Amino acid sequence: MTEPISSSYGKTVRNALLGALIASGLTVPLYWLSQSIISAYADKPLPDSNQMAMTISVAVRTLVMGGSILFTALFVFVAIGLLLLALQTALQWLRNGSHESAVNAEDKE
Repeated sequence: MTEPISSSYGKTVRNALLGALIASGLTVPLYWLSQSIISAYADKPLPDSNQMAMTISVAVRTLVMGGSILFTALFVFVAIGLLLLALQTALQWLRNGSHESAVNAEDKE
């Protein structure tokens, strides 16, 4: 019914690495999208005929650029976190694996 501990560590490491690969793969297009949004807004001048239109335009530009940068940073942090999780799980597996083999050797004697 339950899986051996070593196989659950292997699945967790594999899933974490796969998730990190997917997250980092999504980061690159999001970065390009953020750069194109920022350059598109930099090329267009603000409306200067009305103060209210200028204020709204600045607010919208800030929200759109901030949102795109936020999503990009989110996927970067997810990829880094999943890589660290894979590393931590692999280290725990190595520590517990060597401990279990020593315990098994003592039990056989």
